[in-house]
Amino acid sequence: MKRRVTVAAAICSCFIMIAGCSATQKKAGCGGCKTPCSKAGTDASPCSKTGDLAKWARYGQKMKLASAKTICAKEVLADPTRYDGKLVRVRGIVNEVCARKGCWIRLAGPEKGDTLFVKFTCPVDGRLVPMEAAGKLAVVEGTLKVSQISEADARHYKEDAGAPPAEVAKIIGPQKMVNLRAPAALIQGV
Repeated sequence: MKRRVTVAAAICSCFIMIAGCSATQKKAGCGGCKTPCSKAGTDASPCSKTGDLAKWARYGQKMKLASAKTICAKEVLADPTRYDGKLVRVRGIVNEVCARKGCWIRLAGPEKGDTLFVKFTCPVDGRLVPMEAAGKLAVVEGTLKVSQISEADARHYKEDAGAPPAEVAKIIGPQKMVNLRAPAALIQGV
């Protein structure tokens, strides 16, 4: 009997979360973010409840903005100049982690190749962000900067990501980069 009540309560909670998440995502104008409702809770922000944040792995600086100000990475990358030079809190899926030291991550954008680059201070010993962070939901915060990086830097980051030499060789000339400076990061499930 106790198990049936628990299962029924879990099913009702799921329906309530799905209905609430759908309504708040429409209201928040997430810009097509594919963050699953089950990870986002009952708010469009995956970190809407302070209790949830305690379970996320923390990297970099301390966060300063309220979770209500969280923007979807796909929205930011659709028009990065709108946020250039501003302190932003962004959520998205980690699609790449520095294979050498874990000193940077990339959040997926709306188009293949569009990413938000998040660079941390390189650790002297060991790793910072584990490779297991790839595919996980993250909330990052920092000052957004749209800039050009040199061909050499672009190739260096591609090599750090473990790309084959043929892919690295395709990088020619300066490359556009959207990155966060002085970042803080929370990554779920790491």
